Amino acid sequence: MVDRRDSLRSSAASSSGALRVQMLFRVGTAKGGRMRFERWLWLCAAFVMGCGNSTFGAGQDAAAACVSGSQFSCVCDRGRLGVSTCLPSGQFGVCQCTGSNPTVPSCVPGMQVACACTDGRSGAQRCLSDGVFDRCECTGPTPTMDSGVDSGVAFDAGTPVDAGSAVDARSADATTDVNLPEGGPPVPVSVGTDRIVDVFVIEAGLVIVRPATVVVVDRAGAQLRSWTAPREITAAAFDGTWLAIADRAMLNVFDTSLTMTSSTTLRDTCVTAAILPGQRFVCGPASDWDRTFGVHQLPSGAALAASGRFTYQGTPMRRVPGRDDFTTVTTNLSPSDIYLKRLMLDNSIVSFGDSPYHGDFPVTDVYAFIGDPATHVVTHGGILLQIYGPTCRGSTPAGTGACFTRDGILGTLSTGQTFVGMTEINATRLIGITAPTAGFPPDSLCASGCSVQRIDATTRSVLSSSTFTAASMQAITAVRYDRWSDRAVIAYTLGRRYDPPTGHRVELLSF
Repeated sequence: MVDRRDSLRSSAASSSGALRVQMLFRVGTAKGGRMRFERWLWLCAAFVMGCGNSTFGAGQDAAAACVSGSQFSCVCDRGRLGVSTCLPSGQFGVCQCTGSNPTVPSCVPGMQVACACTDGRSGAQRCLSDGVFDRCECTGPTPTMDSGVDSGVAFDAGTPVDAGSAVDARSADATTDVNLPEGGPPVPVSVGTDRIVDVFVIEAGLVIVRPATVVVVDRAGAQLRSWTAPREITAAAFDGTWLAIADRAMLNVFDTSLTMTSSTTLRDTCVTAAILPGQRFVCGPASDWDRTFGVHQLPSGAALAASGRFTYQGTPMRRVPGRDDFTTVTTNLSPSDIYLKRLMLDNSIVSFGDSPYHGDFPVTDVYAFIGDPATHVVTHGGILLQIYGPTCRGSTPAGTGACFTRDGILGTLSTGQTFVGMTEINATRLIGITAPTAGFPPDSLCASGCSVQRIDATTRSVLSSSTFTAASMQAITAVRYDRWSDRAVIAYTLGRRYDPPTGHRVELLSF
């Protein structure tokens, strides 16, 4: 565990490589107990040896740590892309937003695309005659907790839900009846001694991604199709059309029938990934130091770009619904934060900012989005965070905006409860897996019973729920909503909480 509030170890080598000096910098704490990485940069500047090209909190080299003459994408006030050039002083200059700049990607005059406003609303921007996009015209409603988010989510104080309305809620979410019995115990669809990489839902059943194989099973667990990987599978992503499977060397792209369409080499091994609008696959490697994301076009798998470097911004990735954005979470640092990044039109990645609280409340990789396009995040503790606000902007290469600001409480957790798994059903409804938090953690996460809940974010109420127990559950790996059967899909690792995992289990849960 690295504690950013206490110390930071850094090494530097002379140009000859003969001298290596280890330095331990002890710094004071900033607001909320978080060490500000800008202090590290100033400390580095004070030493002749410097700090190489490592950056903190930036998708490109951060202020006072860039290479003179280098250029990176930036966001202009009018919503256009621009270029920021590193000055001889080692700091980035202002964002140059001129249509004649040959490094700025052009658009077709007259075309119109969706855009995200800084206050979280949706909007549209039109390509001007000079080949650049005009400012984002914000037409959606302001996403406040009183007036509703731009997806039509209108929050209120909550209303009682009777049994009849819960049945209506279940039928309203489902799209097709696959003749599964109502209620009953969890239905196991996959059990094995290996781990689960990920699981996805298609009309035929479930796509279960394991380290050595990808298997399509029906909802009774019968195998329909499979593919054996030549190397260990490390990450996977699915956008409803293309299934992207990353092994240790290659990106393998399949359609929903598990027919391969391409196999191309990767710059780095992906441990997490996301597919963003434009069918662009973003590969996240394991390192959280000088981390470079790779961008590939689907279904061809062609490499489009490699991002600038990010340091200490977390490894797990999640696509933000309806946006060109994705999130990362620092799960191995203290305190943990959520970071927002945007995949630009030129396939560069801009850091927009992070949560400004830095330890005021815990953050994990268990969270869900509200809205489509998303405007809020619900944390594992039920805290509502507004993603986009006036200060959440990637207008500088350092991406110093404050995103994910507090905007209320979901209010469905009881005292002594926490979410241990979450996902979205649609723009206004969530699946939440709750577990007790009081007392010493049991050997199994759900040994004393967990609840799977259908939650309405507009009324902040639980529409329906069921309980289940698991004699062996270390952690929930994935939660998905199966709209064809109206079931929750959970994948989890088997074993005692603090022992090596002994396998996996995937189940369908009625709720």
